[in-house]
Amino acid sequence: MPRISEERRAERRDQIVRAATRCAIRSGLDGMTMAQVIRESGLSAGAVYGYFAGKADLVAAIVDSQLDEIVGMLHGFAVADELPDIPELMQTLTEEIERLAQSPDGDLSVMVLLSWGDAAKSEASRRLISGRLQTVIEEWEVIVSRMQADGRLDPDADTADLARVVHSTLPGYILLRMAGTAPTPERFADAWRSLLGQAGR
Repeated sequence: MPRISEERRAERRDQIVRAATRCAIRSGLDGMTMAQVIRESGLSAGAVYGYFAGKADLVAAIVDSQLDEIVGMLHGFAVADELPDIPELMQTLTEEIERLAQSPDGDLSVMVLLSWGDAAKSEASRRLISGRLQTVIEEWEVIVSRMQADGRLDPDADTADLARVVHSTLPGYILLRMAGTAPTPERFADAWRSLLGQAGR
């Protein structure tokens, strides 16, 4: 039997993760079952279990898939020669949230809320979310420290605290979206300018 190429393996794995994501959006992480994922993926049970030993592994893959792009964007900002102000960063990131919400697989931003809900009940999920969140915060710390160094933020403030506060507004934006009361990304950025005393810039 010919071996599957690494590229094909990656495609199949992504196919399974996307199927699991659709199931989770419809049923919640609690309600999602391996049987649902197998049906949704169109693959055999053996194929699915060949990539994921069980539901916990799939949940971890879903969380990673949703955070990887955001982490990548933050890292890009963190190492960029020209670092935008926080309002511009927030507009770009909330535009990304809006894009995720329009995915053909469903509103992917919902997965953030579902993951936290699962973390409230599962120690394994809590460890997973905490670890991935720390990666996000570390990228924010680099961004914030650069802004402290160039005078855009208070150099005497605690960098880690600033990073956590800045990041926390993004989950807040997702909650506002769920309630139907979120401002547009442009207005979200304008609000940040007002908070930072940059109105009109």
